[in-house]
Amino acid sequence: QVPILSAVENEQIFDFGNANVEIAEENRTIVDIFNRSVKINSNKTAVCFAGKSITYKELDEKSSQLANHLIKMGVKNESRVGLFLERSPDLIVGIFGILKAGGAYLPLDTIYPKERLKFILEDADVSVIISQVCLQEKLPENTNKVVNLDSESELIFNQSKIPPNVEIASSNLAYLIYTSGSTGTPKGAMNEHKGVVRLVEKLGQHIYSYYENSLNVALIAPCVFDASVQQIFAAILRGHTLHIAPECSRFDGKELGKFFSDNKIDISDGTPAHLRLLLQNAKNSRMPKHFIIGGEAMSSALIKKFRERFKSSKFVITNIYGVAECGVDSIAYDISSCEEINGSFVPIGKPLSNERVYILNESNQLQPVSITGEICLGGDKVGRGYLNLDEISKTKFVENPFITEERIFKTGDLGYFLPDGNIQFVGRKDNQVNINGYRIELGEIESRLLSFKKSRPLLQFPKPSRIEKQRCKKCLITAP
Repeated sequence: QVPILSAVENEQIFDFGNANVEIAEENRTIVDIFNRSVKINSNKTAVCFAGKSITYKELDEKSSQLANHLIKMGVKNESRVGLFLERSPDLIVGIFGILKAGGAYLPLDTIYPKERLKFILEDADVSVIISQVCLQEKLPENTNKVVNLDSESELIFNQSKIPPNVEIASSNLAYLIYTSGSTGTPKGAMNEHKGVVRLVEKLGQHIYSYYENSLNVALIAPCVFDASVQQIFAAILRGHTLHIAPECSRFDGKELGKFFSDNKIDISDGTPAHLRLLLQNAKNSRMPKHFIIGGEAMSSALIKKFRERFKSSKFVITNIYGVAECGVDSIAYDISSCEEINGSFVPIGKPLSNERVYILNESNQLQPVSITGEICLGGDKVGRGYLNLDEISKTKFVENPFITEERIFKTGDLGYFLPDGNIQFVGRKDNQVNINGYRIELGEIESRLLSFKKSRPLLQFPKPSRIEKQRCKKCLITAP
C-alpha cells in the first residue's frame, strides 16, 4: 500500500485518536466498586422512583438476598439472567443481585412482541428470568424459571443478607444488550465487568469530578438502551442518588421538566429528541447542571434554540458518542451555555481517556484531516463480540492494525477529524439509521414486512418531520 499521509501527518492523526492514558483500576469488578460505595454511603439514598426510595444499605441487602436465591436456582458465573421488569427500584436490585451471583444481566423490554422475546431468550440461553406477576402474560408461552419479585418476595427476601462468596473476575461477562440486526434478527452485544468499571472512571474524569457533593442523577433511558448503563453505574458506583424517570416523563416535555424540577436533577441522560420535547412543553422548569446527550446527530440549531429558551439556567451539554459493542461512551464534546458552534451539526468530540479512535479508509489506512472514513473504536472497553455470531464478530471486531494484541470495533459510522482534533460525525456507510437514539437496521424491518403474504421488496428511509424528529417511512408493494 502507498502511504497517503506524511510521517508528520500520520503522527498528528494518531495523536488525535489516542487519549492520554490514565491509570485504571485493574482487575476490579462492578461488585468490588459497589461494595466500596456501600461502605461509604450506607444510609444515603441510592435509588428513587415515584416517591419511593431505598438506601445503599437496603440495596446491598436486597441484592444479596436475591443473589443467594438465584444461586440456589442454578445461576453461576456468566449465566445469562433476564430482567423483565417495569421501571422501579426493583430493576436496580435485580441488576446487582444478578451480578453478585456471578451472572450477566440481559434487559428485556416489556413492550417487546412475544416472538422477539422468544428469540432473545433462546439465543441467550437464559437460565432465569426476573419479573413480576403482572407481566407474566407478556412472556412467551412455556417460559421456565421465572422469579417474580412480588409474589415470591417472602421466599426471596428471607434469604441471607450476606453477599454470596462468588469469585468474579473483571473479565467476566456483566451484561448483554441486543441491538437491531441487518439479517432480520437482533444481535447480542457482550460486555464485561472491566468495561463498565472503566466507563465509570472515564465519566468521573470527564463529567462527575467537576461537581462537588452528592448528585441527583436521572435515568431517562430504558434499560434495553445502552445509555442506561452509563447512568445506573456512574450514579451507584460513585455514591450518588439515581432517580428513575417514570414512563410518562420519557415522552412528554412538560412531565420531563417537572421531573427535573421536583427531584432537583443535576445530571441527566437523553437524546436530542428529549431536548426538543423540553423546548416544546417545559415551562419554568429547573434544568439539570449537565446533560449527557447522545444516540443521534445533534444539530447546532437545536442547541441554539435550547440555550435561548432556557437562558436563565446554567448548564453544560455533553454530546456523547459510543456504541453498545464498546461499553457505551467513547468520545465526548462539551458545549457550555455561551459557546459558539460552527457548522450545521455539533462535533462528537475527542476520545475519553484510554480510548483509541481511528478513522480509516477501506484499506485500513488513517484518513487525513477533513477526509471522511469509518470510525473505528479501540482501547480498554471493546466488548467480547456478538453472542453466537462468530463470523459477524470476526468482521466487526478485528485486529488493531497499529497496535499488536489489541482489537478495534468497526462501527459502520462515518466521520472525519477536524483541524483541532475533534471528530465530526457524518452518517452511516450502510442502511442503519438512528431513530430517537435507537440504532435500527432497516434490514430487520424489511425482513418483518416481507414476511407478510403477497409482499414485494420495499423502500425505507428516515424522514425529518417539522420538529426534526426522525420517523421511519415504509413503502410496501403488494402483489396483485
